[in-house]
Amino acid sequence: MILLKLLFLVNQKLREITITKIIVILICALFVVCTVSKSAFITQNARQDSLLQSAIANLDKEPLKSLEILKKYYSKLDNQPNSADIIFNYSRAYHRLGLMDSVRFILERHLRDVRLVRQSNLYGRALLQYSFVYKSNSLFVEALKLQFRAKEVALQCKDTSLIVMTNNAISGIYFQIEDFDKAQTTLFESIEILDTNKNALLYHDMLTNLSSVFISLNKYSEALAMLDKVESWYKQNSYFNQLTIVYSQLQNLFARKNQMDSSLYYAKKMLSSIDPNNKYYSAHAFLKMGELYLEMNSLNNAYVYLNKALVIATSNEYDVILRETYFQICRYFEKIGNIDSAYAYLKKVKEQDDKSDLKEIHKTFELQDVQKKLTEKNVKLEKVKHAFDKHLTIWSSITLAISLLTIFAFVRSSKRKKKMKTLKQEKDILEETLRQAENLFVETKESKDNSAKLAHVVYREFRDQIQGIMFSSDILEKEIRSNKFSKNYTVPIKILSQTSKILRNFLDYMILLNDINRGDLKVHLEDTNISEIVCRCIRIMQNRAKEKNISINHIENFYTAETDRNIIEFVVMCLLSNAIKYSPANSKVDIAYIQEGRSLKVDFIDFGLGVEEENIHICMPEKIKSRTGTAGEKGTGLSLIIACKMVKIIDAEISFQNNPTAGTTFSLSIPNASEQLLCKP
Repeated sequence: MILLKLLFLVNQKLREITITKIIVILICALFVVCTVSKSAFITQNARQDSLLQSAIANLDKEPLKSLEILKKYYSKLDNQPNSADIIFNYSRAYHRLGLMDSVRFILERHLRDVRLVRQSNLYGRALLQYSFVYKSNSLFVEALKLQFRAKEVALQCKDTSLIVMTNNAISGIYFQIEDFDKAQTTLFESIEILDTNKNALLYHDMLTNLSSVFISLNKYSEALAMLDKVESWYKQNSYFNQLTIVYSQLQNLFARKNQMDSSLYYAKKMLSSIDPNNKYYSAHAFLKMGELYLEMNSLNNAYVYLNKALVIATSNEYDVILRETYFQICRYFEKIGNIDSAYAYLKKVKEQDDKSDLKEIHKTFELQDVQKKLTEKNVKLEKVKHAFDKHLTIWSSITLAISLLTIFAFVRSSKRKKKMKTLKQEKDILEETLRQAENLFVETKESKDNSAKLAHVVYREFRDQIQGIMFSSDILEKEIRSNKFSKNYTVPIKILSQTSKILRNFLDYMILLNDINRGDLKVHLEDTNISEIVCRCIRIMQNRAKEKNISINHIENFYTAETDRNIIEFVVMCLLSNAIKYSPANSKVDIAYIQEGRSLKVDFIDFGLGVEEENIHICMPEKIKSRTGTAGEKGTGLSLIIACKMVKIIDAEISFQNNPTAGTTFSLSIPNASEQLLCKP
């Protein structure tokens, strides 16, 4: 009975529910489900972001734990919105554990990754991280180049912390070559610009490095006070992994003071504080223990620890530690009288020294100093130029306005011979002014006073306006002689336009040639992407090639060279322009790269007229003669002369040879070039 009553009630309720009510109920249910799902999704993402940020924040304290978390994120890198953070901190975790091979693998894979490059601050830090890989392998020059690049990135994005970190690393190179004064100066300058409240860990890391400089300068009391302060801060903030470096410095300090008991005490503390997963510092600690026991003549203990250091350094290719371990083992064999073994390990030390590029590091520093001075000089010249341009802008505008008004007046009064004669007189005056300006520029080029600089600027700024008036007056002067007025100026204007272009190029080339001959051409050496420059020149010359239906075949590659970007671009533009000029219609121009040792050869291959030996002289560019192109193109013949002179300044070379079938191959050989290692996957 009860069951029947329930069924009756349910039946009654169902009759009361309309279709509209059912739809409303379904919509409400769907909304509740979506809200709960979205909330769960947001909660899950927030939890994941929190886990990642926690791993990054605790990386310096617990690198192994952070590495395990970052490894999971790295395995799904393409689906992560903050992939740049993951890439950098994943490599940083391996660096904290001293696993340099893993650091190298990650950074070589991602240093050209767009996701990382777009994040300038992380990209600069990644470059700095990569420099430590080279440094651990005794390749100090390569490490220093990367550190300078990282500093450039830091200055561009105004990242103070990164500037301080790069200075800290550069001071380490100074320390390596025993230039302690520069190391100390670099560290002091960096500490002054550092916000010690926001970057407390970096500040105390720098104090640790500064203490090592003080120890080398025999400032033991200052170093000891500094290390006590750093040790206390590390302990208070739970940076126990960092204590290893502090104990290493204290061990070195007491060893230099010949207090061996205290030195041994801190060496043991250093060994006990090391994370067993950190192979680099483990090898370093074993080396220090072996070196200390050797000084104390405890030879058996010394040999045990030196062998431990040797095994780790060899398996992980820590060349810096390996070299010092070989040296200490050599000393051990000397002490026990085994001269043959001592000599064998001394040879290993010599091999490590030959492998290292530490002897070349001074040249790298000198080159950087030269580049810095050139940059400062260019900044000063730009300021001088800006000061002159500021005053000359008004005069330039007035001159242009007068030119336009004068031309308008000439057209309006073309039948008035009197005004035409006046124009002729003005033209003669302007021609004389142009000649005087050019003479003044050439004669006072070596002068340092402001009148010489003003002459240069006046000549450059007013040249186009003066020529405009001269050409316009030439047209109207013909009207004076013919005594008639013609409205059709198409042909003479076209001729004058072509002539003015050639004349302007001629004047520009003459100025440039004058600078080269006087040694005034400014050369700025920097890492230059050769293929990028070739691509840009192709884009500029594309319209000229289309007019003759010439295809330009070029396979882009990532070749770089330490050279002057502007000179390379001028030479490439010259060779590409000539290839198009002397190629017949419906043909092609091939551009190819050939790596020859440390030189890169860029070939410009055309299938046109070829070259007659008596018409071109690469060794004597003054004898080069300009020829008309296959479509009647004309030129000054100066561009190849200048290109030949320019390449000598940067130790490059231009050569040519006729192709077996038709056309010519011009080759540009650039020294100090390489295929960029960082582009490899």
